[in-house]
Amino acid sequence: MYINLGKNEQAAALLKAALTSALKNFGQEHPSVAAYQSNLANVYGNLGKNEQAAALLKAALTSALKNFGQEHPRVAAYQSNLAEIYRKLGKYEQATELLEAALASDLKNFGQEHPNVARCQSNLANVYRNLGKNEQAVALFETALASDINNFGQEHPEVAKKQNNLALVYRDLGKNEQAAALLETALASDIKNFGHEHPNVAIRQWNLALVYISSNRKPEAKALLQTAYQNFLKNFGAAHPHTVNIQKWFARAE
Repeated sequence: MYINLGKNEQAAALLKAALTSALKNFGQEHPSVAAYQSNLANVYGNLGKNEQAAALLKAALTSALKNFGQEHPRVAAYQSNLAEIYRKLGKYEQATELLEAALASDLKNFGQEHPNVARCQSNLANVYRNLGKNEQAVALFETALASDINNFGQEHPEVAKKQNNLALVYRDLGKNEQAAALLETALASDIKNFGHEHPNVAIRQWNLALVYISSNRKPEAKALLQTAYQNFLKNFGAAHPHTVNIQKWFARAE
């Protein structure tokens, strides 16, 4: 619940306590330990602690491979999560390898329409975008978005996340109108689901501001950047990468 509410520090404290307890009661290689490691790693990723996140996820993946084997859904989940951290660290080749394996596994286990498949497709598309493979990224994002709309409905947070990611590629391709429409929809959905002070809302505002800058809608962009900055400052503090990096765009919105 704390993660869903954007309260990552509180979530991290609880997960560290749960992990310590599980290690004491079950030992390093128990599946519950790996699950807590993965969840804590995801929170560390939210907090910009990517090296710590990677270490936990590598341990969780090693444990899951030993306990369940290569084609188990939990292995695919940890591969996908570790790949997302590798992407943040700029390790795109390692991320691609993990995600391609996870996607093949999820397709085999669940079929094309399952949410796990959409998650892997979206994560792989993010890596393709980082590598400049925008057409491949668009195809995967569009497929993942259609699947999530079918599974969850138009206003689900996963749908907003996929809309956000697809919009970023559209912006890269100069399709600013399509990008803005997706981000405006995603922003409205996240405000409805989480309220104005959730970090997801700030991320949508930031990305929409970048599209507005590209479209020469600078006053609107400036207002969004300032609101998002205050959100990051409150939720993450001044040293978080989001709080630091968003400030670099202020001058572009003048």
